This record gives sequence, C-alpha cells and structure tokens, in this order.
Amino acid sequence: MLLDTLDQAGYAWAEETICPTRYGWPNRRERFYLAASRESGGLKSPSESTIRAVTLADLVDGDADADALLWVEAAFVERYRGAIHESDRSNPSERTNCFTSAYGRSPTRTGSYAKCDHGSGLRRFSPREVLSQLDFPASYRLPAEMEPRKLWPLAGNSLTLGVTRRTISRLAIFADAFEMQ
Repeated sequence: MLLDTLDQAGYAWAEETICPTRYGWPNRRERFYLAASRESGGLKSPSESTIRAVTLADLVDGDADADALLWVEAAFVERYRGAIHESDRSNPSERTNCFTSAYGRSPTRTGSYAKCDHGSGLRRFSPREVLSQLDFPASYRLPAEMEPRKLWPLAGNSLTLGVTRRTISRLAIFADAFEMQ
C-alpha cells in the first residue's frame, strides 16, 4: 500500500532490506530502508563509500573487561549457554547479533556477549560499545551519571548509521553531504 501511495503521489522511490554485514560491518541488524523523492532526478545510486568495513576488535574497548558491572556470572552462562551468542573479538570475521532495548534486562535474543579472560569468561558490551557497533561516532556522548542498565535501552533498537547515511545519500539533495572523505 505504501509503494502504491508513493506511485500515485508522483514519487520516485527505492527500497532495500540491508544488513550492515553486507558491507563488512560486524553487527547483524537487517532493516528495511526506503528513499523517496518527488523532484526530477531526485534519486541516485547509493553511495557505497558511506560504510567503512571494520572488525569487532576495532569497536570494543579492552578496558571494559575490567568493569565488574558488565560481567556475566558463570551460573547465567551455564543456564543460557545454548541461547546466548558469544562474540570473540579476536576473530576478524566475528559478527554480533542485533542489540535491542532489552539488552541487560532480558538474557536472550537481545544482543551478543563479549568473550573475555575473567570470571565466567563473558561480559555484556558496554553501552558505548553497543553504539560503536551501530556506527555512532566517538563524539556522541551518553550521560556519564547513568548506569549501563539505563543506557542500554537508549542504544538498543537504533539504526546502523552507516547504512542510514547510505540510504539518505540516494536523495540527490543530500548526496554530497554524506560522501565519506
């Protein structure tokens, strides 16, 4: 119905379902994207340069391994071993699962857990690391006084910014603004 409505209203449109892993980004987060324009020549081919390939190790803060608030107890790991995704940042082809706003509250299907060398051997990703995996820049700041359990819902269910920039770059009026240097 949406596409028929866009056609009837005179829009040119392009749609795609994209997972950031398609471009070498280490987080599985398949989402539907749609760009539409009523201007003549308003859509162009998407810019592939808006997404840069990185590894999980590039996005993980090794200092977070020491944060006891992020550790997962051995009993938790044992109970949910078959239902949680463990991410090994030393593996260059490792991918994390989609982080949701329930990360830190619900034990399964809310995001991956990082392998580390202490306690149970697993920890949650910090809110900053979750945002990094969604391509938020380091300059994006979270409230320093808030605990991770309150910050995870703010980060969860966000879009991966590189893929979003790619979609917006299809609109001719924004194309030059989203070219990566």
